[in-house]
Amino acid sequence: MTRSGLYRYPFDKDGDPILTFGEAIAAARNLEAQLNAMMKRWTWPDLTLSIFERRTSYVRYEVRRQGEYIGIATVMPFLTEPQKMDAEPAAEGIAERRKTGS
Repeated sequence: MTRSGLYRYPFDKDGDPILTFGEAIAAARNLEAQLNAMMKRWTWPDLTLSIFERRTSYVRYEVRRQGEYIGIATVMPFLTEPQKMDAEPAAEGIAERRKTGS
């Protein structure tokens, strides 16, 4: 059953579409970050990813490079980059500091 507007985990053609577009992009970035951490230098043609565990909240891949086992990547739909803090307007910050005495 395909629900409109939902996507699959990266490289999961058979799984249920359960991610929003933003979550699917975040999951792809998460996978890329894990691959970068495993290997200093890699290209997609060198790698083989095989799904060996599929759950609603994550997918686990076995990673091989030119046939040699490298490791496991667990991909979840969350951002891998820290959220940026919104800057506090200067006038509000000054007024708040005056109230607290700092």
